[in-house]
Order: sequence, then C-alpha cells, then structure tokens
Amino acid sequence: STQSTGEEKKLARPYLVVVCYQHSTNISLKRSLMEAPLQRVAKKQKVLFEETQKQVGTWLEECKKNLSSLEAGEELSSKMIEDLYKLVTEAKTPTKFSKGQKELHVAIKKFGKYIEQPCESINVPRLSRTALKSQNNELDRNLLNTAIAHHFFREGRFNLGDAFVQESGIEFPFWMKEPLQEMHDISISITSRDLDPAILWASSKRSELKSIGSDIEFEFYRLNYLKHLNDGHAIEALSYAKFNLVRFLDDKSEEINRLMSSLCFSGHLSSSPYRELILNDDHWKEIEIRFRGAYCRILGLPRHSPLSVCVASGAIALPQLSKAARLIKDPYEWEDSNRLPIPIDRLGPMGLYHPIFSCPVSKEQSTVDNPPVRIPCGHVLCKETMTKLTKLRTNRYKCPYCPGEGSPGEAQVVIF
Repeated sequence: STQSTGEEKKLARPYLVVVCYQHSTNISLKRSLMEAPLQRVAKKQKVLFEETQKQVGTWLEECKKNLSSLEAGEELSSKMIEDLYKLVTEAKTPTKFSKGQKELHVAIKKFGKYIEQPCESINVPRLSRTALKSQNNELDRNLLNTAIAHHFFREGRFNLGDAFVQESGIEFPFWMKEPLQEMHDISISITSRDLDPAILWASSKRSELKSIGSDIEFEFYRLNYLKHLNDGHAIEALSYAKFNLVRFLDDKSEEINRLMSSLCFSGHLSSSPYRELILNDDHWKEIEIRFRGAYCRILGLPRHSPLSVCVASGAIALPQLSKAARLIKDPYEWEDSNRLPIPIDRLGPMGLYHPIFSCPVSKEQSTVDNPPVRIPCGHVLCKETMTKLTKLRTNRYKCPYCPGEGSPGEAQVVIF
C-alpha cells in the first residue's frame, strides 16, 4: 500500500517470501492433485495408440502381400478385394477406433476440469489453526524466519539471505555462512564437471568423512578416472589410477579391479560389459547430491533444507488433510491429540526422521507424553500400558508376555 509507513513496508517485505512459498506450495499441490487423472489420460492414450498401430500394421502386411503378388504378374482378383474387406469388417476396427477415441476424449475432458479446479478450495488456514491449537502453540515466526534464511544460504542466495536476516531482525548464526558458501562453490564446480575443489575438500576432511562412514572421496577419484576413460585417454586413466586409487585398495579392491579391467575396452565402452561406466548427467547429479549430504552431515545439518521438506511434505499432505477435514464433523476433534487424525502416505525417505513405536498391548503409537519404556524383563511397552497394568495395592505389575514382574520405578524410557 502506498499509504503504509516505511517501517511497515520494511517489516512486510520478509513475509513476501512466505507468500512466494505458499504460491509454490499451491503449484506443487495442484500438480499432485492432477497426477492421477493425468496418468489415466496417458494410459488410455497409450492403449489406443498400441491397438491402432497393431491393427494398421496388420492391414499394411496384407496390402504388401497382395502388392507383391501383383508385381509377380498375378492379376487383381475379386478374392483379394474380398479378403481385405473381410479383414476390416470382421475385426470391427472402425467401431473400436471410434470407441477408443471417445474414451480418450472423455478422459481429456475430465482432466481439463481438474486443471480448472482452484487450490483455494482447500481450507489451509482452518487446518493450520487446528494443528497449532492441537499442540497448544502459536506460530513461531522467529523460527519460520530462521528456516527461510537458512534455506537461502543453503541454496547459495547469500545476498538475499543477508537482506532477509537484516530486515526480519532475527539472530542468524553467521559462522555457518562461510561453510555454506564453500559448499555452494564446490557444488557449482561439480556441476561444471570440475572435481578438483571437491577432491581438495575431501582430502582435508578425510577423518571426518571416515567417522560418518562416507566414501565420497573415493567416488570423486573414481569419477575423475572415468572421465579420462570416457574421453578415450587410456594412458592418462591408468596413470591417474596408479597415483590416486592405490590407497583405496584395502576397502575398494573389487571396484578398483573392475575399473582397471574396463581399460581394455577404452574407446568402445558402449559395446563392452562395462557400458554402465559411460558417464552421463545423472552421474554428476548423483555425486553432487551425495557431496551436499556428506558436507551437511559434517556440519551437523540435515541433508535437505527444512523449508523445502516442509513445502514438499505439505503439498503431499494437504489433499489428504482436506479430505479428512470434510469428513470430520468437528474440525477440532483431534485438538487433544499430538498426532494428525490420519496417516500421511507417500512422503518417502525425505519425510522419515525417526521410527514409530506401537505398543504391542494397546496397539497405540507412542507419543511424547506416552513414551515407550523398557521393563526389567526386557520387553517394551508404552508408559500408559505399564501404568494400567500396575496394581495399586502392591505398586507392581506382571509382564503380559512373560512371568517377569516389576515396578514403575524400574522402567527405563526408550529413546530410538
């Protein structure tokens, strides 16, 4: 607004980012909602195409057969024409084509309706208020701003990150900025297929990489070796392996032997048993992702940006939550629970951070207030289950799975 004060504009600017991410979420959400109808259209189109190709191919073969007979000197007979007519009419091909086209047209028409559906039909504010109320908490804007700033720095948008931190007034750990700058620079080098900065970094972090069980240093050398091999420089590849791969023989002997054997097929890997060693864009993309994962793990950071995970998870979860909200009469029915009213599927490895324990007795999932506990006999139950099993008079309980006994004070909370 032109009537807003300068201070109001300054405070409003950071939250434009939230609007941008909400728009991004709506786009991702709309894409996820259209996924199923789009697959139906693609399937019908594929089936119709295959049936059409098969039938037309049969006609062409018969026509070629008759044409060959005519070229050999045989006269055009009524039998040839009758056979062709019979081939078309008995198969009822025109009817099948017409039916297939109609089914495809209906699927495309329905897909058009899905495209026109606005994402605003999902009542995101109500779901958000319900989730916040269920946790007896308000939106922590400082935490949200920190997540946004952290995302900017992780993605290499350092100028934007600095401006956001300054205008939002948050306290950001700037000691993290320099390592993230280094990670971004090395990522760009890897994308440009220059592994020297990455190898230099891996050499300086050899002990840290070993402690987390990462073999990324070997993968860098391996990729450089394959780069020489793919260029047809067998002598250079052998020399490179001699000076750089030898020290990995104890742990990677099988892989190194395979790399050395591939030298025999230098120049024609595509027709060799080692065709999978031909480099493409996927190899470079994969090594860049693995590098970022190892770098973040050494820094003690999550593999993926928390903001990206939230946006992606929200795009997947919102359709399911919206459907649940329509089915639940009272939208605040779950406000006393620490869990969502329905399980969220299809989050994949990105959305898995810890295992879930279900009590073998009550069949309920553990929560912060009802954690899993290990009783003296070694079995694990939920705390509330143990409390219900405890007799008031003796303050002891009997294990439901063995003859063992114990008291609540002897139980130990299990942390996965």
